[in-house]
This record gives sequence, structure tokens and C-alpha cells, in this order.
Amino acid sequence: MDPDATVRIAVTLALYRLGHASHSAEILAEEIRNYNLLVGLYAIRALESMGEGAQPARSAIVEARNHPYEYVRRIANRLSMDGR
Repeated sequence: MDPDATVRIAVTLALYRLGHASHSAEILAEEIRNYNLLVGLYAIRALESMGEGAQPARSAIVEARNHPYEYVRRIANRLSMDGR
């Protein structure tokens, strides 16, 4: 596992897009809670791009509606309304 969260997110999303979806949503869900707010934004944007593939991260998305970063909250609210 790479020590850089942005690399972990990029690799996870790339593997998902290549069809290796095992645990992708869960890994990205963990990164939403990263101490670096921009990493959390990057993670939730990756989940957003996954569409229905983000379903295993549903609880983290709902939790992110209370995230300290406004843009993460906006995306979490939008995804929650979409039923993801």
C-alpha cells in the first residue's frame, strides 16, 4: 500500500475502471475521512465517478454529509439524493 493517499485513490480508481473492483469502494470510503480535507474530496469524487460501484461505501457517503469540508458535504448530499 502506497504511503501517499492521493496515489492510493488514483490506483484504486484505475483498478476499478480496469475491472478489478474488489474493495475499491471500501478503500475510497476510508480516504474520505483522511485528515487532509482535499484527499477526502478526491476520494468522494472518485466514488461519484464509480456510479453504482460506490454502493458498498454508502454509509461513508452518508457520514460525509457532516464532513468539515463544504465541497465534500455537497457531493455527499448529492450522492445521497441520487440513492447511491
